[in-house]
Order: sequence, then structure tokens, then C-alpha cells
Amino acid sequence: MGKELIFPSDRIKFPNSRNCLIGTIGAVFSMLSPDQKISPKKLEAVLKRTNDYYLFNALELLIEENLMNFTHDVIEISKRRRGFFSAAESAISGGAIVETAVLGLRWAKEVVGDTNTDHIKDDELHSVLIYGYYHPEPSDDLGWFYIADPYDQKLRFIGYQEFFKLLPTDDGKIWLNLFDLCLDHASLLTRHRQVPLHNGNTQQSVLNLLSGRTKREKIKSLFKRK
Repeated sequence: MGKELIFPSDRIKFPNSRNCLIGTIGAVFSMLSPDQKISPKKLEAVLKRTNDYYLFNALELLIEENLMNFTHDVIEISKRRRGFFSAAESAISGGAIVETAVLGLRWAKEVVGDTNTDHIKDDELHSVLIYGYYHPEPSDDLGWFYIADPYDQKLRFIGYQEFFKLLPTDDGKIWLNLFDLCLDHASLLTRHRQVPLHNGNTQQSVLNLLSGRTKREKIKSLFKRK
């Protein structure tokens, strides 16, 4: 028998944003905390003058203020086929939704089938969510990921080997953002290097881009008003 785990796809909602990372984060909130509506404009304000690292620090601020109802961990793994497949499967088996980056231009051409890619830089990365997998036994390398893709807001079913070929190759390392890892039965957080996100100077830079009198008011502005 094969193994299959998948998050209910009917809860995946993408925000209205052209930025793929904001799209995946918005989708994560729709899946894990649907009552919290993230503001794409506020997140874009954070990203506009900074980078992805600052955006993840914004999530850490939400956690510090008890404004995020799920956990967020980042691990760095070596780019090896079986190691990647195993880490992704273990994270999903532990309840997590996994975000990672793929090569944007190749993804647009080979997966989406977009013929108009002049707007994508050669080295641009694209953020996607892995929200499930199907792994027929006994093969270690044969399997498929369920992907939520902010590029065209579609859900995809992509083979392990095809997906692995689209991962960045620059330094031999892959970052996996794990949202709501409830059970770390594979010891992912101890076996792999955790990427430190908490940085006081970076967080202050994030807060300086947000409106509000207090730290809590500023970070709450990342959500849409009800």
C-alpha cells in the first residue's frame, strides 16, 4: 500500500497579490487560521523596501504578540533527492504545510506552460506550498507532491523527480519553511540546522514600516480590519 496525506484543498485561498511569497503566506493563513485575513498591501510594504528575510521576521513578531495561531520553523537541508523527499514527507506527516522556493523561469515554462515569461528574471525564485504527498511503496524515489501555486492560483500534482529538478542549485542547500509542525516524529528540528529568524534590528526595521503607536498595534496592522 502507498502512503497519502493531503490537507483539505477547499480551504486554500490565495490573496490578491502579484508577489508569490505573499501569495503562499496568505494561503497558509487561509488553511491554518481562516478567521485571520492577512493584508497583502501591508506585507507588500514590508517586502518593497526589504527582502524575504524581513517578511519572515514579521511572522516572528506575530508569534511573539500571540497573534499567529500556528508555529513557524525554518530548516536548512542538503540538496539530496532522498533527503529532500524524506524531510518533506516527515514534515507533512507531522501536520506541517511546507513552503520552499523553485526556479521561477523554469517553473513558469515547464510546469505552468506560460509562453510569456519576459517579466521573469533568469535567477528569480518562485515560492510554492507543498500541502500533501502520495508515495506508493516500496519505491523511495517514486511519489507526487500536492502543490498550491500562487503563480496562477492553481493546485498541482507534481512528481518528486520533476519537482526536485526545479529546486535552486546555487549552494547545495534548501530552505524549508514549516508551518504548524505539530509532531516532529522525525526530529527535523534537531537533525537539520534551524535558520535563525529572530533578529532585533531586523524586527525593528519591520516595525518602522508599519503604522501604529505600539509594537502590538503595528504588527496587528498586517491583518485586514474586520
